[in-house]
Amino acid sequence: MKIIIILLFMFSAIPVYSFHNKQLPENDIGTGPSIAYVFTDNSRGYSINYDTAYTYGYCTASVNAKYLNMDDIENFGLQSEFTFWFFLNIGGGIGYLGGDTEGFIYHGFIGFPIGDDDFKHGPFHSYYIEPYYRLNYFNSEFIHEFGIMLKITTYTI
Repeated sequence: MKIIIILLFMFSAIPVYSFHNKQLPENDIGTGPSIAYVFTDNSRGYSINYDTAYTYGYCTASVNAKYLNMDDIENFGLQSEFTFWFFLNIGGGIGYLGGDTEGFIYHGFIGFPIGDDDFKHGPFHSYYIEPYYRLNYFNSEFIHEFGIMLKITTYTI
């Protein structure tokens, strides 16, 4: 447990150094799709998601529309998520999926956003890609999700 606390403090110092001469996001809106490979011990499949997020400082709240297909069993629904940026994007959330099976879905999330400010269109000023891992718990089963997200944002890098 001590090593986890030490690592969290180390990671929390990284954003302070990286934003030394930059302003943190304030009222930033980001939106975009993701696609992921999902699996359990017995099943394989994919997930397609669409995420819209609000960021203020190091904190982000988002809503994620999710389509989950594992062995031709289809589920769809919404997940909410709260993350904190420690150089890595770390957080978790809860949602509800309907379809062939239904129920609450809980998850933990870790991602590594990589961005640029080459995108200038309307209110959007930058974009980023984010490789991620999400551990979902749905219908008494852990579902591993490895994916990549692409978002456009109002944040000026």
